[in-house]
Amino acid sequence: MKYLIKDTQLKTIIFEVLNDHDYFILEDDGDYYFFESEDIWRNGGYAIMAYRQNSKELFVSSDLLRVITGYFSLSLEESIFIISLWVESKLGLEISYSYSDYGAD
Repeated sequence: MKYLIKDTQLKTIIFEVLNDHDYFILEDDGDYYFFESEDIWRNGGYAIMAYRQNSKELFVSSDLLRVITGYFSLSLEESIFIISLWVESKLGLEISYSYSDYGAD
């Protein structure tokens, strides 16, 4: 079964998926790190997203991009863009550049 979803609806759906995840967000001197959970952070796990205030850059892990691109059939660029918009809305900060390690595995 196929559904037609407008771009604005898709953005809203992805925002809801990201909001529902309830990431553990750690702020460190103006930089923000998003972890899957507090336990992952406490056990030395890696951040799934990281925002650097000085450069206004957002790093998005390949793990998160695989989920978003696969589930919503989006390109990497589209996925990173929508995730960046969500982080901007979540933190109230501007993102100038977004990147990932997707494909570097």
